[in-house]
Amino acid sequence: MWDSLSNPLRCIAIFLGSLLLGWPVLNASAQPGPVGNWDCVLGGNERGVAQLFFNADGSLSGRALFTFTGRAVATYTNRGVLYTNFLGGAYLLGQWSYASPTTTNRIVGIINGVSSPAGSTTLTTNGLSFHGLVGRSKLTLLAVGYQGNVSFQGIRLRATNDLTGGYYATGQKRGAPTPFVEVFNLIPPPALEYLTNTVITPFDCSTTKITSTTNTDLITGITSITNYVVITQQVCFATNTAITTISNDVTANYYFDVGSGPAYEYTGPFLVSSQHYAALLQARGVNSAFITVYAGPFNPVTGRGLLLGTDGTSRNIKFSIYHGPR
Repeated sequence: MWDSLSNPLRCIAIFLGSLLLGWPVLNASAQPGPVGNWDCVLGGNERGVAQLFFNADGSLSGRALFTFTGRAVATYTNRGVLYTNFLGGAYLLGQWSYASPTTTNRIVGIINGVSSPAGSTTLTTNGLSFHGLVGRSKLTLLAVGYQGNVSFQGIRLRATNDLTGGYYATGQKRGAPTPFVEVFNLIPPPALEYLTNTVITPFDCSTTKITSTTNTDLITGITSITNYVVITQQVCFATNTAITTISNDVTANYYFDVGSGPAYEYTGPFLVSSQHYAALLQARGVNSAFITVYAGPFNPVTGRGLLLGTDGTSRNIKFSIYHGPR
């Protein structure tokens, strides 16, 4: 569940959840803790790339692109929800805290995101709870949510070489008789991005109808009027649109892809990790009704990668990326 250029991180579903308030005061010590920007590779029930920005006040933000590796539905048993699968992208929000007032290498918290289902402009929420270890140059988070277990293996965010320019890719779907070819460009993201949220609010629009009848007594000649009140109870819905502005203060290793394949065009975000991994989202159709997400090994020096992805129907689509002429 991020649509084309105005809302590039639309997805089928996402990491989302409620912000937690009242976190304990953060401990200050000689160790740096997690404060700063991190470059993370996702593992477990999801594959992708995330950038996490930890703030000293206990808040965090960021962005993520991801595809899934597990089953495609939630399973409910007497032991609870086992897992469900999400693919797409999200803007991340959340909170973190030190797990103990005497240490700065163990942290806990939640990771939140903002996005909307494919083909929709209504934002949805879901969430991941995490605990983890942090050092000066390495971050390891183990998170759990409806999508199952998701790991974040992070290093301090640093920019790779500039990847703007032209690329081409060859892809192969399982069972397809022939491969397909795509050509795309990576361009820098804008300074500001916008999330459009359509909110439908119910309200009482019941109606009242009053009718009257007049009766005259033939003997007394007295006329009486009888009123009948009919109340029709009903609920109406008001549609309102809210725009949330996202400021891209940190743009290292973050790009937009603008490309085309046979009989289609697409746009979307692209995240590359210094850990030789990348994730790419392709969105097309009205309100990004159709999305595909790829993730896998990528060499930022050569601009070559071998990714796997899904479009929500076909899984494990092979997607080999090559940098065009420099």
